[in-house]
Amino acid sequence: MNSYYISDYGISFFAKVFCDYWPGFVFPLLILLSEIYILKTKDQFWKKIMVYPIIITLLTVLNPIIMYWIVLKMSWSDRYYRFYWLIPVAFILACCITDILSKLKYGWEKLACSVLVVFILFVLGVRFPVDSKADNIYKISNEAIEISEMIHADSPENQMPLVLYDLSLVPVIRQYDASIRSAMDRGECRGLRYFDVNDKVYLDAAEADQSYLIIGNINYEYNIDKIRHDMQKRGIEYFIRNKWWFSNSYVEKLGYQWIGETENYEVYKCLYETGL
Repeated sequence: MNSYYISDYGISFFAKVFCDYWPGFVFPLLILLSEIYILKTKDQFWKKIMVYPIIITLLTVLNPIIMYWIVLKMSWSDRYYRFYWLIPVAFILACCITDILSKLKYGWEKLACSVLVVFILFVLGVRFPVDSKADNIYKISNEAIEISEMIHADSPENQMPLVLYDLSLVPVIRQYDASIRSAMDRGECRGLRYFDVNDKVYLDAAEADQSYLIIGNINYEYNIDKIRHDMQKRGIEYFIRNKWWFSNSYVEKLGYQWIGETENYEVYKCLYETGL
C-alpha cells in the first residue's frame, strides 16, 4: 500500500485508498455480483451472514462522510485501509462459487466455470510486485548508496554528517558508509514503529529533548516546533524522510531544504534559525 494522508487529499483520500487497495477493481466487482446473487437466490440465513454486515460496514467505517473527521483527528491515514479487512472477500466468493458449481448439471460446465474463476482471479486480479536483488557489489539496497552520495555531494566538506533516518535504513546505510553518523544510536532504535506515541519510551524521549526519536521510530506527526527544537539541539544536519511516512504538508512545515530523492526516500538538509 502507498501512503496517502487525508490532510493532503481531503475527501478524495478515500478514493485514493480504495483504488490502491483494489487495483483493477476485479474483486470489488466480484463482491458486488456475489451480493446481488445472494439477495436474489438465497434465504435470510445467507443474507444475515454475507449481505447485511457488508451493508453496515459500508454505511459506517467505509462511509467517507462519517469517517472524514475521525480519520483526520485520530491520525488514521496510514492505517485506514485496514477497514477493508472487515470484508470477508475469500469467504463470500468461495460460498457463491461453490453454490453455483453445485447447481451445474454437467461435468464440462463445472470444469468450464472453474477455469473461468481461475482465469479471473489469477490473470485479471492483483499482481504482486517482485523485489529485485541489489545489483551493486555491496549487495545492499541501491537507495542506501544513492542517499550517501546525495549527502556527500551536498556537503563535501562535512566528513561525518549527523543524519536522522528511520528504522528501515538503520541496518543498511552505515553498512555502506560508516562516515554517516546516525542521530539514533543502537539502543534508541527501539523497533517500536507500531507502538502508540503515548508509550512511555516516547513520552520520556520528548521530555528529555529527544522527540526526534519519535519520528525515527514510528510514523507519527509529532509537534513541529518540538521536533525542530530537539533536532537543532542534537545538531542533526540531514533528515531522510521515508515516503511511506508522514504527509507532505507535515514535511513542508518542518521547513527543511529538499536536496534529492530515491524511489522510497527524500533527503532534506536541516536549516535552523540561529539560537534555540
